[in-house]
Amino acid sequence: MSKNLGTFLITVALVVAVILIGTLVPDVGVSGANLRWGLMALAMVAFLVGIGFEVNGRAAGVLIDDRFKMSLSRLQLTAWTVLALSAFLTIAIPRSVSPRLDALPTDEQVAACIARLEESDAEGAAEIARLWEGATEEGALEAATPAQQAQWEQAREMVREACPAEPLNVQLPTELLVAMGISVGSFVSAGLVKSTKTSKKVDVELLSEKEQRLEREKQDAETALAEATDTLTEAARELSELETIKAGLQAQLVALGAPPAPPSAGAPTETEIREQLAQAEAEMKRLQEKKSQAFAAQEAAKEASERAAKALDDFRAVIQQSQGSLHRNSKASEAAWADIFRGEEIGNYWLIDLGKVQMFFLTVAVIFAYGAAVYGLLAKGALYDPLGVALPAFADSLNALLAISHAGYLTDKAVDQTKIEK
Repeated sequence: MSKNLGTFLITVALVVAVILIGTLVPDVGVSGANLRWGLMALAMVAFLVGIGFEVNGRAAGVLIDDRFKMSLSRLQLTAWTVLALSAFLTIAIPRSVSPRLDALPTDEQVAACIARLEESDAEGAAEIARLWEGATEEGALEAATPAQQAQWEQAREMVREACPAEPLNVQLPTELLVAMGISVGSFVSAGLVKSTKTSKKVDVELLSEKEQRLEREKQDAETALAEATDTLTEAARELSELETIKAGLQAQLVALGAPPAPPSAGAPTETEIREQLAQAEAEMKRLQEKKSQAFAAQEAAKEASERAAKALDDFRAVIQQSQGSLHRNSKASEAAWADIFRGEEIGNYWLIDLGKVQMFFLTVAVIFAYGAAVYGLLAKGALYDPLGVALPAFADSLNALLAISHAGYLTDKAVDQTKIEK
C-alpha cells in the first residue's frame, strides 16, 4: 500500500468515525453531549496525528514548519480549529438527524419565536402574540374553555410553521471568529516575516568573532582539564610513595617486637619509628584530600570541556544549516517542543523568547476557558433547541488582549536579532 493511499484511507475512516460519533453516541443525561464532543475532538486529533506520521514521521508532524521546527503559530491555529470545529459538529450533526426538533415547541421556544416574528414584522405575528398572551396569563389555563385551549394549540402550531426547526443554525459568535482570525493572521504574518529573513546575509565578521570566542573557551577548558589531570596524577604518585614508606615503617616496628638482636649503630628507636609513621599518615591524609579535590576538579573540567566542545559544534552546525539569519534543522526528527519557546535566529537561538512564552500561556488559558464554556452549554441541554444554538461568546477585552499579544509577538519577530551585513 502506498503512502498516499494509506493517508486517503485514514482520512475516509476518520471522517466516517466523526459522522458515527455524531449520530450514534446516545445522550446519557447531561454528560452525553459532552462525551460526544470529547470523542469528536479525539477523532480530529487522531486524524492530525495520522497526517503528521504520513508527512514527517512524527505524531506532532502537523506542527512542524518548513524549517523542521515546532511552530507556535501552527499550534495555536490547530488548537482553535479542533476546539471550534469539533463543537460545531457535535451540535450540528445530531440536530440534523434527530426527530426531537420536530416535536411541539416548549413555552420558552414559543416566546422566543414570537419575539423574533415581532422584530421582523412578520405577517400574523400580532395574532399569534395575542393568542399566546391569553394562554400565559395567570390562571388562564385552569379557567380556559375547550375553545380557548384549541386556540392556544393553534397558536403553537402557527409558531411551528412560522419558526421551523433549523438544524444547522449553530451560531459562531463574532468574538470566536475574531479570535480565530487573529490566529490565522498571526500564522500568515509570521510566515511573511520569516520569508524576508531567509534572504538576509549574516555579518561574517560577527560569526567569526563568536566562533573564535567559543574556540578559546574550548581551549581554556581543555587546559584546565589537563592541569587537573596532572595534579591528580602527581597526588596519586606521591600517595603511592608514602604508602611504600608507611609499609617499611610498619615492618620496622614488627622487627622491633621480635627476639632482641645486637643493636646496630644508628638504628632508629621505636619512638622515632612511631613518630615517622605518624608523620607519614598525616601526609597521606593530606594527599588523600588533595587527590579528592583534584578528582573533583578533573570531573568539573571534563564537563566544562565537553560543554565548550558541544557549544562550538552546535554553533558551527547552526551556521551550516541556517537560512539567511534564521536557524533551521536538517530534518523533521530534529524538531523539538523547545522550538516553541526559543529564538528563531542565529543571534537568539540559544535564548528563550519571552514573547512566545507569554503568547503560549495566554492561548492555553483562553482555549481552556472557552472549552469550559462550551462544556457548560452542552451540559445545559441546549443542543436540541429548534430555533438554533449559539456557541458561547466572550468579552471583547479578551480579544483585545489576544491582539496585543500577537502584535507584540510579530513586532519582536520582525526585528533582526542577528547582525546583518550592510
